[in-house]
Amino acid sequence: MSSIQPLPDGRYDIYSSVRPSGRALYLHAFVPGTPIHYNDVGISVVSKTIWVLSYQPSRGAYWIWEEGKEKVLDVFQCIRGAVVSHPHHGGENQLWAIRRHFQPSGGGWTLTPLSDPHLALTLRKDARNKLINPAIVEPVPPNSAPEGRHLWIFTPTETPGTVGFGTKSGGKAFVLNTETLDGMATRMEKLPE
Repeated sequence: MSSIQPLPDGRYDIYSSVRPSGRALYLHAFVPGTPIHYNDVGISVVSKTIWVLSYQPSRGAYWIWEEGKEKVLDVFQCIRGAVVSHPHHGGENQLWAIRRHFQPSGGGWTLTPLSDPHLALTLRKDARNKLINPAIVEPVPPNSAPEGRHLWIFTPTETPGTVGFGTKSGGKAFVLNTETLDGMATRMEKLPE
């Protein structure tokens, strides 16, 4: 039997295929300033969230875990199109189909929530058609190739000296550390000569 799992389970940086001035726009879970139970997900050129893919063969889709947390990438049902890092509950708005798209510009991957298969994770455009934060879910025009703002790049992440990826009961993925660009730079400064 063949598998439809396009990417292996593991730790990834996820960034937009759109690279203004050559800079990566990382998919990042921002910690809100108020004590609420979810994080807004948007784009950052400074910080990045490590995401952990956990394929669910019975659903043909992934849970995309925020590393070190019991939260997954979620289409927030209360605010149409908002994407958050939310405590795992197993709903279809937390399961993502990942599909490869090849284009002359290099292509990438679309992320489609099972709850709304006609939608894809994307960068939002403002009234002047300029790409802006945050990442939201919106329709991909039918019978057309996804635009660059609908495509994402997944880069496997290896962090020396970390415990890494494991599985809890029920197939839930977890990892034991979170990485940011600032944290990486600080750790590199502390390495012995």
